[in-house]
Amino acid sequence: MRLSTIPLYWVQRFTPPNPETFMDPSQYHQEYRAYMEFALQRFLIEQRDFTEYDAKTKVMQDFEEVEREAREAGYL
Repeated sequence: MRLSTIPLYWVQRFTPPNPETFMDPSQYHQEYRAYMEFALQRFLIEQRDFTEYDAKTKVMQDFEEVEREAREAGYL
């Protein structure tokens, strides 16, 4: 089936409103979590003189605690 033979109403019905900005909520949360983990690791490396390995480990073990410290320090 060629693309031009697909009925227009079907394409409009199954196309997101704006494909460039449309994002699944679970995908958004995954990207937000990945960004926060990276930002918290950078906080520990830059402000607390952690190594990259130690920062990654600390964020995995104590995410909420490190996030609170970063917010209190004005890093986030």
